[in-house]
Amino acid sequence: MISKMVFEPKFKKICFLLSIIMIITASIFLVFQYENLNNIHREKIRTYERLIGTLVKQHPEDEIYIIESFFNESKEDSTYGAKILKKYGYSLENDIERQSSFRKIRRSYLRNNFIAIGSFLIIIFLVITYILLYLLKYLEKISSVLDDFIKGEFNYEDNLADEGIVNVIESQLNQLGRSVSFNYNKLESEKESSKSLVTDISHQLKTPLASLSMCNSILEEDELTKEEKKEFLDMSNKNISKLNALIDSLVNISRLEVAMIKLNPQKNNLRDTILKAYNSAYIKAKHKNIDIVLGDIEEYTITKHDKKWTEEAIFNVLENAIKYSNKSEKIYLDVEDSLNYIKINIKDNGIGISKNEFNNIFKRFYRGKEVEKLEIEGSGVGLYLTRKILEDQSGSIMVKSEKGKGSTFSLFLPKI
Repeated sequence: MISKMVFEPKFKKICFLLSIIMIITASIFLVFQYENLNNIHREKIRTYERLIGTLVKQHPEDEIYIIESFFNESKEDSTYGAKILKKYGYSLENDIERQSSFRKIRRSYLRNNFIAIGSFLIIIFLVITYILLYLLKYLEKISSVLDDFIKGEFNYEDNLADEGIVNVIESQLNQLGRSVSFNYNKLESEKESSKSLVTDISHQLKTPLASLSMCNSILEEDELTKEEKKEFLDMSNKNISKLNALIDSLVNISRLEVAMIKLNPQKNNLRDTILKAYNSAYIKAKHKNIDIVLGDIEEYTITKHDKKWTEEAIFNVLENAIKYSNKSEKIYLDVEDSLNYIKINIKDNGIGISKNEFNNIFKRFYRGKEVEKLEIEGSGVGLYLTRKILEDQSGSIMVKSEKGKGSTFSLFLPKI
């Protein structure tokens, strides 16, 4: 704090002004004191003049002796003179008020000192008043800025032309304004995102719920054969499974978006995480007679990642590759080591993705046009979740694809 005050321009000006004032006041005081000494000296000379004049007038023959006695500091003469003066009531113990000459000197001395000290106090008062007015003005400015912040106006321009504590406070106010503005906009964005999420969830749940409701209504009819009932029961079970999967995905999305889930990236072996995702996807691949071919992955590939959620991200991409590949196809999974990232490549020979959909497939609930035509089951949340999980760990995901020839998804995680 003190070091900042030293560089404060106003503080420098005030210190310089006070130094000048102190020098001037001290000079004036010394001049007055010197004048007081001159007055005492002049009064002493006038006393000598009166005494010498009187004595020489009475004893002109002793003029030289009288003059020498006044300027010769003789202890014997001083003692003798003191005894004579004491007989007539004059001594060092006498009150100064009894001597008119010294009363004049005292009045002059007090007057001069009063003027010097009074001038100094007036100047100090003016300087302090100036400082207080400056501080009040600055506090009013801060109060005005804070009022603007309360009203939602967060724009504050600081003046960084000078150094010092005042400019540090202005800079901090500027930072506070930007921080509050950022958090306010973030809250507004999260509010809108929550509204959008609720709308999307309700839209996604409507279709399977409507289908489930229709199946149950039909099953209540007595005219159905056993085969028809079995068919509608299978349809109901399929919709229930779809609802369960959709709800699980929606819960994860909502928790990630409102930061209820905090990813905890730590130094972990990426090979173990990939193998867990591989094992989770193995059964689904086996149902379609799809072989997931693992490339050479180093035994100890250490990266900073959250094991649980990174496994989820890799599994989502593997699941999509299985879902959109034909039976008896192959999926390739390998790891590359680049300068700043570890890259996980997942390549399939499925239906592929058109280039104009590359940016959309990572959006929430988006499903490609070709996928909808083929009526392949899905919710459109897997790739979105993967993107969110990777981005929250300073990673990313990219896709290369050609329609009808398959896709390659690359998942990037930062190196330690």
